[in-house]
Amino acid sequence: MNAPATSANAVESLTEQALYKLTDIIGNPKANPPTKPIIPVSRSTWERGVRNGTYPPPIYLGERTPAWRADDLKRFLTTGDWRTSEQIEREGPREQPKRIRQLPRGIGR
Repeated sequence: MNAPATSANAVESLTEQALYKLTDIIGNPKANPPTKPIIPVSRSTWERGVRNGTYPPPIYLGERTPAWRADDLKRFLTTGDWRTSEQIEREGPREQPKRIRQLPRGIGR
């Protein structure tokens, strides 16, 4: 998988030992001031990617408070894979999720 299209500033701005909330990663245009996304995807796309292994898994700060490690995000933004080289060597390449063909509007609905 190719690394997602994002600015070089987004990668450089990630602090090594920081944890990021979901709104920090995907942005929040309704916040005051609005938060720019590091990875410009929707919440549902992010959650689906976490479930199928495309995006890094969170660590939980509390029962309902997920956060993501900056080094996992930085690795994902630069290489397209959040796993370390040791994990990739041990587990092998990750299978790409199968894409579901979308039906044209009005068919099957």
